[in-house]
Amino acid sequence: MNDNKLFSLVKSLTGVEKRELHYFLGSPFFNRRGEVVLLWKYLLGQGKAEGEVFQKEKIFAAVFPGEAFDDRRLRYVFSFLRERIEWFLAYRQYDKTAVLPELLLASAYRQMGLEKHFRQAVRRAEKEVGEMPQGLERGHLVFKLHFEKYVFSEKQKRSRENNLQVVHDSFDEYIIAGKLRLACLMAAQQAVVKMEYDSSFLPLIINWLEGSALLEQPAIGMYYHCYLALTENDEKHFQQFRQRLEKHVGQYDATEMKDLLLMAVNFCIRQVNAGKRHFIEAAFDLYKLGLENGLLTEGGLMSRFTYKNIVALALGLEEFDWAERFVADWQPHLEKRYRESSFHFNLAKLYFTKKDYPRAMPLLAQVDDSDFLLMLDAKVLLLKMYYETGEWDALDSLLASFKTYLRRKKQIGYHEEHYKSLLRYTSKLLKINRFDKAQIERLRSEIEKNEKVLERGWLLEQLL
Repeated sequence: MNDNKLFSLVKSLTGVEKRELHYFLGSPFFNRRGEVVLLWKYLLGQGKAEGEVFQKEKIFAAVFPGEAFDDRRLRYVFSFLRERIEWFLAYRQYDKTAVLPELLLASAYRQMGLEKHFRQAVRRAEKEVGEMPQGLERGHLVFKLHFEKYVFSEKQKRSRENNLQVVHDSFDEYIIAGKLRLACLMAAQQAVVKMEYDSSFLPLIINWLEGSALLEQPAIGMYYHCYLALTENDEKHFQQFRQRLEKHVGQYDATEMKDLLLMAVNFCIRQVNAGKRHFIEAAFDLYKLGLENGLLTEGGLMSRFTYKNIVALALGLEEFDWAERFVADWQPHLEKRYRESSFHFNLAKLYFTKKDYPRAMPLLAQVDDSDFLLMLDAKVLLLKMYYETGEWDALDSLLASFKTYLRRKKQIGYHEEHYKSLLRYTSKLLKINRFDKAQIERLRSEIEKNEKVLERGWLLEQLL
């Protein structure tokens, strides 16, 4: 019975949330059903046992002692408890910011006709909004504050205070910033996944903003230049975007800033893939900006992909000492199940880049097959080392086992062809006549024209 929505919800609660929920359910203001409290106590107590499987009959006996089992009645209690937990979670979200309670309080005072109380609540809300980081949430609350003040003054028939221009402008800033943010997210997604969006209204906003003073608003300026950089592949807009991002990084909502930072990084990576190598440094600097401002972790953990990308950029710039420190310092911040494999792979890549193959090869043997994406990277790295050191028998064996691995791992998806191309061209490198310039040029041309090939740069280097 562990597949029940209620049980999965209870299991997901943190220790702090469970303690707070206990008091929440015990308050008659939030819950007046004693059976809900009994069910909660039972689940809390029995759930401490690892792998506990709940049985309906036992639960019913704990909630309704001495009564005949009634499945429908028990389901009602499950439903009531789940509703209370959902209300509790919503309340915790509401309580995370002091602005929303003050704003709702101001609305209540307005409806009660308590002018002095209303103005005090508005002043407190304005103070809290002023201390919030820049971002869409703040923009939304600023608009709601202005609108609340307008509604109050309209009710009081005080036309001098009815400054609708302020309400209008704050709404424009919020809506335009929100529209541009969504446009950037859509453009970023379209660069990875072929997906069409209807954004017919967007060109009107872009044209209207050109030369507008609204571009000086941090959110609007960043999203405007970000969108044009992404959609027009425009370096000038990227530089404007980057300057604003670096200027406002410490003043801005962390979630939005992380999205902006990663969109900037991905723009740089696409430029690097197009042959513009100077963007390696730009991407590296952006990642360092993210590290300095705590934007690259969630719950204290860093994605193994971010970890690997940062190392790759550092190695591309020959920042070997920095990369070695980073690999060691950030290993504890990786998800536990990927921690050791990611550490060994990235350290191996560092040694590979430094041509220290004797230290690199043993580390690759410690990469766990459970992370098949990293295992693929490890096999590619090993392939390159075998080729560069002339270990032809080992390379032949790896090419054969690599092909088998690709056939087994169906989840590789569309990337499979990229790996197959690498194996095919590596086999051709082994057979090519190094004294036949025409044969070399044909292979070079074939590699350059193939859009689905991994390690194109490395393959071409072997033909020099």
